[in-house]
Amino acid sequence: MSATVKLADVQPPDKEEVLKQLKQIVETEGSILQDVRQCLKVSLDGFVNKDISKLFKLAVVYSQCFKSLGITSKDDLENIIRKNFRHNDIPDVVEELHDHEREWDDMLKDVDKQFMKDGDYVVKEDEVGPVDVPLVNARTGESVRFKDYLDSSSSLILVLLRHFA
Repeated sequence: MSATVKLADVQPPDKEEVLKQLKQIVETEGSILQDVRQCLKVSLDGFVNKDISKLFKLAVVYSQCFKSLGITSKDDLENIIRKNFRHNDIPDVVEELHDHEREWDDMLKDVDKQFMKDGDYVVKEDEVGPVDVPLVNARTGESVRFKDYLDSSSSLILVLLRHFA
């Protein structure tokens, strides 16, 4: 016999825990941003080849936050924030979090621009991308082109990894 948990039976997270987790995200993201900016000042190539993994610390902190608050998505976090927004310190922490997120996005856009070569084209949302892109078949190691898979009648699961090296 399995027990079912009704949504009404799940207790919302404590306001203090919400604040604690948000502060942890803000502190970690701020620290990462500061560290990455320093690395980028020294060398873009050095950052990409050696220090890019520093960015992934934020995923760990978000994972810890989600587990602590009993949630599974950023939308869930936003809902909890909305429900607790009247709590004394939460609006300030949320504003700082959003500031860091904008800085994070701006930093990554700047890194992308530095990587762009003359003539490179960036596909925008809802545009058809280039189909003559060289790929590597992970199973066989064979060099292939993206367009080779577009005419195939079989289903395709394509995993694209952003690799800077």
